[in-house]
Amino acid sequence: GRKVTTSEPLTSVAVYEGKVFAGSAKGLHRLKGNELVEVSELREPVSRLVTAGGALWAITSPGLHRFQNGAWKKISGETVSDLCEHVGEVLAAGGSRLWRVKGDALEPLTLSPSPFDITQVVSFGN
Repeated sequence: GRKVTTSEPLTSVAVYEGKVFAGSAKGLHRLKGNELVEVSELREPVSRLVTAGGALWAITSPGLHRFQNGAWKKISGETVSDLCEHVGEVLAAGGSRLWRVKGDALEPLTLSPSPFDITQVVSFGN
């Protein structure tokens, strides 16, 4: 490995299709050579990056974004705290809700909200 300096704190890092991406309060960056360059399509504060379901997901304060087939797409404006792949589906959590990604949108996994906030989702299934 090597050390790459940055002028701002990073919130998360992920590798997708052999490329390194990093999120910060100023948006998304991609490692190019020995420096992080801005990804102009996503300038919102990034709280988390996740690779799941054959895509790179960026969780921002105003929503959920997916990078797949070379393009970014905003999937939802919902507040999302975490995301994972479980039994072939991409699931997202936010507040007291769970969703599945269906096409280019979030679909409620259940109609009943949780009695508590869901901050993390982890798959233990096959």
